[in-house]
Amino acid sequence: MNKIGIVMLFLLGLLATINIIRGISRKGEAPPLREPKQTQSAADSAGEALLIGESRIVGLADYAQMHGVHFFSSVGMTVYNVEEAQISIPDVGKVTLEELLNGKKYDKIYLMLGINELGYEFQQTVDQYQSLVNLIQKMQPEAKLFLMANLHVTQTWSNADKTINNPAIDRFNEAISGLTDEKTVFYLDTNSLFDDETGSLTEQESADGVHLMAEGYAKLGRWLEEQTAWVLGGT
Repeated sequence: MNKIGIVMLFLLGLLATINIIRGISRKGEAPPLREPKQTQSAADSAGEALLIGESRIVGLADYAQMHGVHFFSSVGMTVYNVEEAQISIPDVGKVTLEELLNGKKYDKIYLMLGINELGYEFQQTVDQYQSLVNLIQKMQPEAKLFLMANLHVTQTWSNADKTINNPAIDRFNEAISGLTDEKTVFYLDTNSLFDDETGSLTEQESADGVHLMAEGYAKLGRWLEEQTAWVLGGT
């Protein structure tokens, strides 16, 4: 074999060796990066639950970090002004309750109202509350409705206030608990979470005798999720 033939054989062998090395290195390479799958965000799922109520529901909105929830709430909200109120809802805008219920579909709706109405005529307030329940059921017939007990006040507050006190709160809570059917409308006794041995809001849970502290609202938010799962698991 002449010198040219020897050189050609050498080059062919070198090329084959290089290809083998490349093949081995490719096997050890990481696979190309793929775009992450799009997952549903809290904003995407918002609207599956709605909480309606006064300042304690405002506290839940501020401190409970509940996801997939809309809050239709304001300080001083009552069964007498809830239908006229206009509340700003993320991704919806400023709407009345009827506009919100007409434009969104909710799986679960929670209602806490009554403490600000204790100075009104009792049966009139119960009837107004019942009318609100009827409206919600009419506009959201597939939603489960949870009537939340009005939270107690501390014993110190209760003893000093002739209108907003625990006997009056208990009387109203007993009335609304009778509106349930345990199929689509349920009653949640929120006071079981915060009461002391006297049946009053524990003093350490409140800075002003009426409202919870931030950690109390976080606790209430977790409790609502647990109770909802338990209730719906048994239906």
